[in-house]
Amino acid sequence: MKSIKARNSRNSNKKIQGLALLEILIAIGILGIISAGVATLASRTFEEQNVNAISKGVVDAGLSIKKGYQRASAYPVAKSMSVFVDSSLVSKESSTNPVTNNLYGYIGGLSKNAGSGVNDAFAIVVEGLEPSVCVKLLGGVLPENAAYIEVVDSGNGMTGATFDVVPGGAVFKTMQGYATGSPVDAEDPTTYTNACTHASNAIIYGYY
Repeated sequence: MKSIKARNSRNSNKKIQGLALLEILIAIGILGIISAGVATLASRTFEEQNVNAISKGVVDAGLSIKKGYQRASAYPVAKSMSVFVDSSLVSKESSTNPVTNNLYGYIGGLSKNAGSGVNDAFAIVVEGLEPSVCVKLLGGVLPENAAYIEVVDSGNGMTGATFDVVPGGAVFKTMQGYATGSPVDAEDPTTYTNACTHASNAIIYGYY
């Protein structure tokens, strides 16, 4: 009898241990799913924060440069964003890329159109953008604020030196309007991925 009871007790303990192990594995699986969901949500939230910060920063930096040179006949060519920050023309907060923690790029020596004269326009460059961030920026408020928008591979410059060109493809907006048709149509946000094709995209925002 004692032997039977001992055997039953051992079997019962094994069942309990098995159930406990199963419960632990289930709990670990649930925690893993929750953690993955939280990480995804945090990543999306962080991405949205970067998009909002870039949108506000580029607008502020562009307005500051326009205001600073409103009495001048042309925008400077041999300047950089760091010079503007050091001279307090542009705030460091407005001109810092939250994605790379570097200052935005500045391009001088541009023209609003072929007959407007040299150096009457400039551009601000935002580099290091993943495709998803690039797409969100094209669909945000900045296109309404800038006169020219082009997407290039980070480290590359503008295709030309004037804003008065035919839009299309990666040249999202110009003085002649927005890109239409194929491969990029400004009226169809599902095509924006065709502009943001690089692993590290840069968006050039032109002002005058």
